[in-house]
Formats: sequence, structure tokens, C-alpha cells
Amino acid sequence: MRRVLIGAALIACAVGACATNEPGGKVTVDTAGETTAVIVTQGLTGMEAEVIGSITSLPSGCLGVTHLDTTKTYPVAWPDGTRISRNGEGVILPNGVALTEGTAIRGTGGFLPGDAEEFTSLPDGCQGEEIAVLSSVSRQD
Repeated sequence: MRRVLIGAALIACAVGACATNEPGGKVTVDTAGETTAVIVTQGLTGMEAEVIGSITSLPSGCLGVTHLDTTKTYPVAWPDGTRISRNGEGVILPNGVALTEGTAIRGTGGFLPGDAEEFTSLPDGCQGEEIAVLSSVSRQD
């Protein structure tokens, strides 16, 4: 199994090799209790970098991922169809798998600048220099 370091993923994105960031990409925000998740609903597709880490709750309550290789924490834009669990302790993926803080994940996606047009209306605590955009994700056992 190969692990892609954040720097390599960013270089690939910089030359346009990892994203099909279609015009009009959209994200929504789902909140339950004090937990917030950013959900991709349209247009952020085609990214193929491997994202491995664990789910982290950012100080604002927004869910993020702490990358395994760099230990840097990023806000996350979850795949379309993901929703916050009823108790607000994590997310439920489109396939019904529940993920909570501390869960190890493996995903496919990439990193986009936090100031990208799609992210400008996000709550402050869900923004960052970069946002991990996951097109697919699973629990890493």
C-alpha cells in the first residue's frame, strides 16, 4: 500500500492532476448538537490522492482529519450523502457506516485551498488554509 504525503498531493493538485473542480462546486453544512460537518454536494470530483488519518473534532466543533503521515489536522468536506449522526458524535457515510472522533479512516480525495469559492461561506471553524475533500472514505481497521 502506498501512502501519498500531503506535499506530493499538493504538488499534484497544483499542476491540475488530482481534481476536476468543476465550476459551481457546492458544499453544505450539517449540524447536530455542537458538531458540524461540511458535505460536498456537487462538483468536487476526480481527486485521487490517498488520505489516511483519524477523525478529529476541531475546537469549533467542525469535524476534521488528522493526517497519519504529517499529523497536521485539516477540516474535511465529506462525500455527498454523508450526514451528522443524531447524537452529533460523528458522521454517517452514505453506505451507513458510522465514524466518530478517533476513528481511523482511509479515503480518496485531495486538498483544496480553504479560500476556494466553494468554501467562502463556511463557518469560521470549518475553514483552514487547506480543506481535505473526500470523494470516498472507509473505516480503516
